[in-house]
Amino acid sequence: MESDLAKKLAALRALIHKEPAVFIALSGGTDSTVLCFIAHSILDGRAQAVTARSEFLDPEEMGSIQRFVALYGIRHSYLSLSLLENEAVRKNPQDRCFHCKSAIFQQMRKYASEHGFQDLPDTGRDMYHWKTKDGEENRDIPIFDGTNTDDLAEVRPGIRVLRELGIRSPFVEVGMGKADIIQSARELGIGEFIRPSNSCLATRIGVNIPITEKILSMVQKAEEYLRGMGFTVVRVRYHDPGIARIEIRRSEIQRILEDECARTVSRILKQIGFNRVSVDIDGYNPGSSQG
Repeated sequence: MESDLAKKLAALRALIHKEPAVFIALSGGTDSTVLCFIAHSILDGRAQAVTARSEFLDPEEMGSIQRFVALYGIRHSYLSLSLLENEAVRKNPQDRCFHCKSAIFQQMRKYASEHGFQDLPDTGRDMYHWKTKDGEENRDIPIFDGTNTDDLAEVRPGIRVLRELGIRSPFVEVGMGKADIIQSARELGIGEFIRPSNSCLATRIGVNIPITEKILSMVQKAEEYLRGMGFTVVRVRYHDPGIARIEIRRSEIQRILEDECARTVSRILKQIGFNRVSVDIDGYNPGSSQG
């Protein structure tokens, strides 16, 4: 009897196979990586990955993306934009994620419209009809993103953007959750690209604290240092005035609190620019809306 996952994967492949071409929003996380791999295996050069490169993209994520697309010969491009030039994003309100996703996917929608695949017949493009909230009709190659069914249970303002802009989430369409995606990665032979959940650097900064390049750099350098020490999942939250709150796995908290390790971490993070350094004894919470 065919397993539940096998049925979902068959439905996903059938969904993708119907499309003459697709763009995939590739963030570097496990979800979008698996979706991109499957789309590439079906459509080859007619599946193009697009990555938004902004101040919020962690260099570690960029490195993973570059390794992945080079290894499998996936058609890929970066879409460069400055999110700090967007005042609604820079002010870091409670709904910052909505404004951020809106800016990214509007640019991605524009890119998809301007960089359609030249080898497709015109009739292929006529298949795609979607309307903006103002009722304006568009015909574009579809954009896929890696949102899965588990994401729908969380508070994610960015999901509203996907609906408004006509971005499709194939995993949701076929009923695949996070566990399905991780198992699929293993079965497809790309288990090395299963990564701990990671969100953009802006999620590390407390709500209503204006986002600056300096703070983003401090957070990125601090997390990079802690990962270099062997801590597997790291978040360095920034709170005013210059306070670092470190979140790591609970199983690793005892190690970071040992005298020598604690003194070293405190010294390095203060050199990076933090005024005080603390450790959250509750550990990293993967279900946190902060990411």
